[in-house]
Amino acid sequence: MYFRMLVIILLMLIFCFVACQDKIGTPAKVNNVEPQQSIITEKPNSFYKNAYTWEDCAPWDGPAVSFYLTDKEAEKGEIKKPYLSISIYRSISQISIQPFIVGFGGGVNVGIASLCPDQGDCKLVKSGIVVIKKVVPSQSIEGDYQLEFEDGIKKTGSFQASWIKRRVLCG
Repeated sequence: MYFRMLVIILLMLIFCFVACQDKIGTPAKVNNVEPQQSIITEKPNSFYKNAYTWEDCAPWDGPAVSFYLTDKEAEKGEIKKPYLSISIYRSISQISIQPFIVGFGGGVNVGIASLCPDQGDCKLVKSGIVVIKKVVPSQSIEGDYQLEFEDGIKKTGSFQASWIKRRVLCG
């Protein structure tokens, strides 16, 4: 009896392996998008000379990673307006799994983005997506973004953010 059960289980495993073989090693779809297909659908319309990143804190003192895209150089680690800022409320180890995809809008609280002009108030993101493509801890983070802000302004582009070392204590 034991031998029959073992043979049946073995045959079932072999059948499953043969039936599923064409699926093994095939990258899964992410948000119903094929792996080789870009999630960013708009053509780039924003180009920044500089991009900076660092570990940060989420509003509830959890981990976050922030990015600042600007045409200005950072002065002693400080970024001055105008800039596009993106904060993702996840740790560096969590966003290191590529691609890491963040959606904004629809009541999802995974981060925030704001567009801050030279003068006046910053505009908050209404909807959009950020795709983290490559993370080299303590060195750089690469990604793409497609964002729409409260006033209808759309920003789409890519970044390679240089790491700024900051001492951050969350919690």
